[in-house]
Amino acid sequence: MENEIILEGNKIKYKFFKRNVKYARLEFRSGELFVITPFWYKNVDYLLKKKSKWIINKINKLKDITKNSLQKKLIFRDYNKWKEVVYKIANQYSKELNLYYKNIYFKTMTGKWGSCSYKGNITINNNLQYLPLNLLRYILYHEILHLKIKKHNKFFFEILNRKFKDVKKIEKELFEYWFAVRNNI
Repeated sequence: MENEIILEGNKIKYKFFKRNVKYARLEFRSGELFVITPFWYKNVDYLLKKKSKWIINKINKLKDITKNSLQKKLIFRDYNKWKEVVYKIANQYSKELNLYYKNIYFKTMTGKWGSCSYKGNITINNNLQYLPLNLLRYILYHEILHLKIKKHNKFFFEILNRKFKDVKKIEKELFEYWFAVRNNI
């Protein structure tokens, strides 16, 4: 359900969900604020006001990212040739890391660039075909690394940082491209 509240003079829209969770939480997904609370939770306005600085900070960062996304140039590739490139890079990283996936699946995903299942399958977001090759390489390495390390822990990021020197910059660029693709495709 979509709602809104005024925080620090800003009208903030949010989606509210009651779920079987222990604690109330706030999340931003693809630029939208989600409020998720236990069924018994009553005071959503209090939670939003208590976290108003965090919310405003996130919204300001999202404005910058959205602005930067307007300058991103999408690449239009032949889909089948792009898939061949994905397999080529995935096989290269599999050998490099000595980690082997079972299958690669392609689908349009609404919340992430890729995923790795516990069974060793990798799913790649079709929208990656519009991004520069260096970002595709990063996502494939990231997902193949999940074959060994399931969680985003310190060890995972140590290995990722050895291969890609500026992970924070890459993640920011991926976020900017997320909005560029969303607004143009």
